[in-house]
Amino acid sequence: MRGAASAAFREGLSEAGFVDGRNVRIDFHWAEGQYDRLPAMAKELVGQQVALIVAGGGYPPALAAKAATTTIPIVLGEAANCGRPTPPACEYPSSLFA
Repeated sequence: MRGAASAAFREGLSEAGFVDGRNVRIDFHWAEGQYDRLPAMAKELVGQQVALIVAGGGYPPALAAKAATTTIPIVLGEAANCGRPTPPACEYPSSLFA
């Protein structure tokens, strides 16, 4: 599922003119359902001074990101789909990426 989710995310960004490695950098961090890893993952992203955090997989990743920063925008993974319906293969289980 991760491959499909990351490919769909990259494709959506590409359609909006953002290409990983050219004018945007995307780093995926997967918790693999281990929610206790989320706070450290979020702190790592904040420490890298990312411009945006996309939290996928429901509330736990979003809450971990929110607890780690008050200045970096956080987008729920499902909202990052820009209004298009998200097929099951494109959901982001327990993940944070920037």
